[in-house]
Amino acid sequence: MINITRTTYNKIEEYSRAMKGKEIGGLLIGKIVEDNSTKGLHNIIVTNAIILKQKKTSTSFDIDDDAMMEFTKNASDKTLSSIIGWWHTHGYGGLFWSIVDDECSKRIVNMSGFNIGIVTTVPFWRPMNVLCRIEVRDQKGRIISTDDAAIYIDDEDNSTTTKVSKKEIIEDIEQNVREDKEEEVTEEYLKEMSELDEYLNNDGENDKESRLQKTIITD
Repeated sequence: MINITRTTYNKIEEYSRAMKGKEIGGLLIGKIVEDNSTKGLHNIIVTNAIILKQKKTSTSFDIDDDAMMEFTKNASDKTLSSIIGWWHTHGYGGLFWSIVDDECSKRIVNMSGFNIGIVTTVPFWRPMNVLCRIEVRDQKGRIISTDDAAIYIDDEDNSTTTKVSKKEIIEDIEQNVREDKEEEVTEEYLKEMSELDEYLNNDGENDKESRLQKTIITD
C-alpha cells in the first residue's frame, strides 16, 4: 500500500486540472520505511509532488534533460534519496499504463531500486481518478517485479491545512511547462493512440471504475 498525504494528493489534482486535458508530470518525494511487523515489507509514504521544466503535448510530456541534470547536480544527497517515483496525468483520457509510460519509468528509479508510479485522469466535475503501481528494479535498471498498489490518503492530523494554492500551481506551470506546437506523429504516439482505442473499445470506463474501488482508500 502507498500512503500519500492529503496535501500532496490535492496538489497532483490541481496540477492535473490546470492543464485542461494536456499532460503534465513530475517527481514524487517521500520515504520508504521497512516495517518489521509485516516481515520486511515496506511502508511507502509520499509527502510531496514536484514538477521540473518540461514540454507538453496533448498526449505526452517530456521533462527536459538539462532540467533533470541540473536538479540532480544541485540537490542534496538527502533530497535525491527521497525521490521515490514519478506521477503524470492523462488529462481527460483513459486510465492505463502506456508503452510510453513504461519507457519513461526507466529514467526515474530512486537509489533503493523502488519506483512508485501514479497516473491520473481528471473528468469534468468529477473527482480525480488514480492508478498506481510499484516497480522494483536491479542495479542495471531491469524490472524484477511490477505490482498494482492501493493508495491510502493520509489526512495529516498534525497539519493545519491541506489546501493547495491554485495561484501557486498556475505560476509553477507557467514557469516550467512549455507547449510543443509542432507535435510529431512518432511511432510512440501511434502506439499510444492504438492503446487508447483498445482501452475504450474494451469498455475501459467500467473496468476503470472497478479498479478505482480497489485502489483509493480514504478515512
